[in-house]
Amino acid sequence: DVRISENYEEGKNYRKNYYLNKLQKMTSVSKFLRDQVASYYNLKVPINVIYNGASFEIVSRTGPKKLKNSVIFVGNLIPIKDPLTFIEAMKIALNSNKNIKTEIIGVGELRNEILKKIYEYGLQDKIKVLGAVDHNEISTHFSKSKVYVSSSIGEGLGNTIIEAVSSKTRVVATKVGGVPELEIKKWGFGTYVTPKNPNLMAKAILLELKKKSNPEFGNFFRKFNWETNTRRYIHLYNDLYNNSIKENYADLSK
Repeated sequence: DVRISENYEEGKNYRKNYYLNKLQKMTSVSKFLRDQVASYYNLKVPINVIYNGASFEIVSRTGPKKLKNSVIFVGNLIPIKDPLTFIEAMKIALNSNKNIKTEIIGVGELRNEILKKIYEYGLQDKIKVLGAVDHNEISTHFSKSKVYVSSSIGEGLGNTIIEAVSSKTRVVATKVGGVPELEIKKWGFGTYVTPKNPNLMAKAILLELKKKSNPEFGNFFRKFNWETNTRRYIHLYNDLYNNSIKENYADLSK
């Protein structure tokens, strides 16, 4: 994952001269990041897109039943994840449906500001900030939630969206970075919204709460599961190994 920033810019030439120029192959978790890195470093090396995934079979067969009117946010409580817009959206959504219950899982610099907003709006009984949760338990929280919201203003891909879909949880996600590659609207798993638009986000949340759980995974499962993508990495490493042996034999024959 590459974040183009002032701090990242400082080491650009060092990374290119001592690492990137020596690469035979490179991988990226999304086409968005592939294109961003290739352009930023003017790379000629082929970049293979191998998506992250989720353990669909395990998650889909276990876990509690969906709770009606349940919404979840999972992510670092930092500006790029924009949890404050999520809070504003939930405030608006609760004006139309006072039965919504929300969990926020994550830690970060915006935690106190989030808690301040929740108390300011009198939503202490409606929105619970759980803080850090063991990763093995997150699937349980996804499984019981009806809608997952990703309010990010920037994403390399959106791993939590894949995890939500694997739990048959509906998704409302900002259409940023590599998120459109997940095609959640095409597969019928959720709705895209523009970032920093709490009104549109609230409308989408209310809409998704009324829908049934996700349909069959189908092609989404085949594209975003760990077993498939692990095989792609193995194939890539085997290719590198075989090429290395050929080069060694070629050197010996000189």
